[in-house]
Amino acid sequence: MLACALLGALVAPAVLASPLTPIIKNKTPLASTPKHDTNIKLNSDGSFKVPIKHSLTEKGGIHTRSDPVSFNGYWLAPCVAGGQNVTMLIDTGSADLWIVGPNVSSDQQQGVQIYNPSLSSQSAVLQGENFNIGYGTGGNGVSGPVYTDQFTVGTASVVGMPIGSADSITGISPGTFQSGIMGLAFIGGNSVRPDPQPTFMEAIQGALPQPVFVTNFKMDGSGFLEFGNVDSSLYTGDLVTLQADNTTTYPASWSSEGVQYVSGGQTLGTFDIVFDTGGPSASGPIDVVRAYYAQISGAQDLNGDGSSWTVPCDTQMPDLEFHFASGPVGIIPGPQLLQGQASNGDCGTWFVKENSATRGLVGDPFFASNVLVFNQADATISWAPQA
Repeated sequence: MLACALLGALVAPAVLASPLTPIIKNKTPLASTPKHDTNIKLNSDGSFKVPIKHSLTEKGGIHTRSDPVSFNGYWLAPCVAGGQNVTMLIDTGSADLWIVGPNVSSDQQQGVQIYNPSLSSQSAVLQGENFNIGYGTGGNGVSGPVYTDQFTVGTASVVGMPIGSADSITGISPGTFQSGIMGLAFIGGNSVRPDPQPTFMEAIQGALPQPVFVTNFKMDGSGFLEFGNVDSSLYTGDLVTLQADNTTTYPASWSSEGVQYVSGGQTLGTFDIVFDTGGPSASGPIDVVRAYYAQISGAQDLNGDGSSWTVPCDTQMPDLEFHFASGPVGIIPGPQLLQGQASNGDCGTWFVKENSATRGLVGDPFFASNVLVFNQADATISWAPQA
């Protein structure tokens, strides 16, 4: 067990960020957003860690999924809301913190750790505030009232943390997220109205020695989030740094415009990219995806639309590179793009067509190949290959 030091601090008030400018250096408080008391036990290096598991780990590991057509999986963390244990999907692609509430239908509560605000002595309705967030396409979404309550991640507790209590869930299976979603993007992308609310990271960043969180996810489904420190022993070489864009179609997010997809020394096409832990496969536009698989003998487009591919299991998958306009390059080593055996005897893959017309995802293969550092204050993303 790591030795810890207790730090009690008052985090700066939540900040108002324009929907197109998520950088939060100018700390302008939101009138209706409460201040947050934090109680954080930090390691000697000023950090705290949270264990992460992949939702497919119990199915034999994310590298051995037997059916790539229905592949779906996410990174999950144990948390506590109002004294109640919950399991949260970690999502750098959104900015809402919400948990399944007691008012959803009984079938949507099956196998789910819900959050009941009435069971917490510290909960209070955030009067007049409601959240309503959509995911993906086709009208999928979640909505409900907002409460403030104590919320704990690892050894960090925030009192007065805004938490959405979901009473309407449409088009999403609760089993996908087990309890709810913890968004780690920017307040400018938060769906609470009339007053957007801060993310967990934004609430605690003033109590951390560095305003960063770090992902160290593994292909075996294990890993951790680290807050407040960058441990250089986790990666090899030097970190490369990218400034997140502030004017994309998906504002207030960890994204970049005009990214070139490169493989085999050839540029396959250009697309916008989101660094989204809530998106399992790496993805891109259909012409880019088909150009990538054109390099591989025996590659099969199972559905004919680029959404699911198999290749012979002995294939030496080519690397997939992301060349960012400002200079940095991100690489997914080819072997990381190969899944387990599919029903047709070949192996599934982790690079597919993106449903969005405007942006793709770096996906699990990128997160499981690299250590990523998200700097909340500067809106930068840094990464290097895992050690």
